[in-house]
Amino acid sequence: MGEPAWAGRSAAELCEVARHEALTNAAFAGAPTTFLCPYDVTALPASVIADAARTHPSIARHCREAASADYLQPPRLPPGCDLPFPPPPGDADWLAYERDLRPVRAMIARGASRAGLAAGRATDLVIAASEVAANTLRHTRAGGTVHLWHTGKEIICELHDTGVIADPLAGCCLPADDLPGGKGLWLVNQVCDLVELRSASPAGTTIRLHMRLG
Repeated sequence: MGEPAWAGRSAAELCEVARHEALTNAAFAGAPTTFLCPYDVTALPASVIADAARTHPSIARHCREAASADYLQPPRLPPGCDLPFPPPPGDADWLAYERDLRPVRAMIARGASRAGLAAGRATDLVIAASEVAANTLRHTRAGGTVHLWHTGKEIICELHDTGVIADPLAGCCLPADDLPGGKGLWLVNQVCDLVELRSASPAGTTIRLHMRLG
């Protein structure tokens, strides 16, 4: 039983909730598993309730269960879950990286300190961004870019490269211990408050890391 959507979550978080619910169906397809997901129809936006109908094969209202006519079979995602991100703000810090990740780590550490992110959390953000950037160097030849900015509530780090991540469950499941590597994106999802990923050819891959301030 899980309740990932509640009033007060940001639009980005609620979008990732819809993605998470759809990917849960893909991850457990064929498994003898039952999930119950409460959604507060009195407090959540209508768009969130509509996505719930798309990601759950049956819906219960007033203690009556019925098949959802809008259910999307895995691995399909609700519309909006794969839309490109809006561009970073014009005053965001940014740099390009190709081989050396030290400038990436230094820029993020400075920006996190300037935004007021607690020291331990700043370290987590540096580690997470470094893992994503290392994947760029490992899997692409063109390098990548990193943007960093903060709002009154959070600091956001966006990394982009030309690679494509084909596995929709990348970062969602802990890889087996006997497999070399593959744990970077999983680690990123453990230490950040929110991780958004968009990956498609020929646009490449963009990952946004969010850490709440305060």
